[in-house]
Amino acid sequence: MIDELDEMNDADRTSIHEAMEQQSISISKAGIVTALHARCSIIAAANLIRGRYNPTIPFSQNVELNEPILSRFDVLCVVNDTVDPVKDNMLARSVAGSHLPSHPRLNEAVDEARVATALDADCPPGSPAPPSSTANPLSNFNPASAQQGAPSGGEEVDDDEDGEVKPSRLQKKNARKNAAKKATKQGSR
Repeated sequence: MIDELDEMNDADRTSIHEAMEQQSISISKAGIVTALHARCSIIAAANLIRGRYNPTIPFSQNVELNEPILSRFDVLCVVNDTVDPVKDNMLARSVAGSHLPSHPRLNEAVDEARVATALDADCPPGSPAPPSSTANPLSNFNPASAQQGAPSGGEEVDDDEDGEVKPSRLQKKNARKNAAKKATKQGSR
């Protein structure tokens, strides 16, 4: 298996081409020159040049691989990702959520967010209300979804069975900023 075949340097690409065409690899090490049999299957993946597959142009123009290499493969497949902001958001939350329990500062961050949220709820009348939700931080890391007009994440999504919404990193950061502003205002009175 080869990942990112298009990123391979020219010397390695030449070696792969030789292995696929002649089913042997020439080796020259420590004064020993030999050819080894290389009868095996190669499964490789490559990134698209523009990040999306364009069905109006040939496959070879969608990936940065030359025809001699492409002609050595028996099967060429395109794995297309249909842009669905809701499913993409759910998948990203699931992946990120699977790593949260092992994060050493999780409990500390949740406690800080609760304190900041409590401070925000205690806003004096006439002051601007804190935002009920903030932009989805996951969309900030996915420029493709932002370009496709994906929602910015103003909606809140339940992350666990009991319906409690876990604060995002951006929400916690904004809550800390608001708490600091309030503390500064109260200290200057």
